Amino acid sequence: MSEPTETTSSQVILPVKPNPSAKRPPSKKTPTRKPQAASTKKATPPKKTISKKTPPPKPSSKTAKFPRHTLEKVLRIPRAIQEQNAGQPCSEREAANFVGVGFGGNFQVEISSAQKYGLLERTSSPGQISITELARKIIRPQQTEDEISGLREAAINAPDIGEVYQHYRGENLPDPQFFRNALIDKFKIPEDKASEF
Repeated sequence: MSEPTETTSSQVILPVKPNPSAKRPPSKKTPTRKPQAASTKKATPPKKTISKKTPPPKPSSKTAKFPRHTLEKVLRIPRAIQEQNAGQPCSEREAANFVGVGFGGNFQVEISSAQKYGLLERTSSPGQISITELARKIIRPQQTEDEISGLREAAINAPDIGEVYQHYRGENLPDPQFFRNALIDKFKIPEDKASEF
């Protein structure tokens, strides 16, 4: 320990040991600024921290555009409307009754498939559907080739199916493994939906 020092004015100055439990007053530091080069950039305001919501997880793949039902199956809807409602527009619920099924999600997907083939269309009234001329051509053919040409036209109307049909028209389809690869790579069918194609 150091000894007290004497000054000429008869005061004694004692050395002071810092007390670790005592709080130090905050030191005042003046911020130093970096010299800025002359530029035309605008100063950016300080960033605000905003908590971001995490977006909902994306589905594993995109949704397929092609109809989920066969052309043969969806023809039952326009056929039932033609036979039981004289081909007049009706509600989706009435169409389900004409077909003899419950009105629910599965039937609505079937209606969507029929629309993609061009067999049904929505009317200006909400929830109303009507059969198209193409459906009438298939259901009530006037000439021998009407039904076949109507089915072909419906297949070409369908998203994705029409492209595949046009590509392989008049040719044999490749083996299942190669056909599946072509659907995914060439026609951009989602991989998890290729088995439904």
